Amino acid sequence: RLLMLAHDPARKTVLGEEADAFVSSILAEFVLRAKTAEDDFLSKVSRYTEEHIHGPIRLDDLARHAGLEKHHFGRKYKQLTGRTPMQDVKRRKAAYAKHVLQSNPRWTLRNVLPLVGIRNTATLSRLLTRHAGASASDIKKAARSKNGR
Repeated sequence: RLLMLAHDPARKTVLGEEADAFVSSILAEFVLRAKTAEDDFLSKVSRYTEEHIHGPIRLDDLARHAGLEKHHFGRKYKQLTGRTPMQDVKRRKAAYAKHVLQSNPRWTLRNVLPLVGIRNTATLSRLLTRHAGASASDIKKAARSKNGR
């Protein structure tokens, strides 16, 4: 609101142009630092997810790593991304599992389970279908035909 107010042509200048320029520069710096803080927050969460992709990742773990209480963390994350943190964790696990299956089309889902921290094949199969957009068999079939095997 402050930025909009500072650039409102209908607003009467009380302090003069130099003061307005000073206030505008302070506001611009504030916005820049706020954006940097948001980027740092999302980078921390992303880095934690990548480093722990091989195991189970809980909301508590992500919140603790970000230094926030889990409910506040979840709200802040959704406000910044439009998704819940766990939706992104599932999406990343699915993308990693898809990559593994594309690289190793002869592997079964059981081979992939320990690499993505998921306990059973039904859960991994559902995760791939929902978040990677294809079933495990479709992913492997496409990888085999691409590689000519």
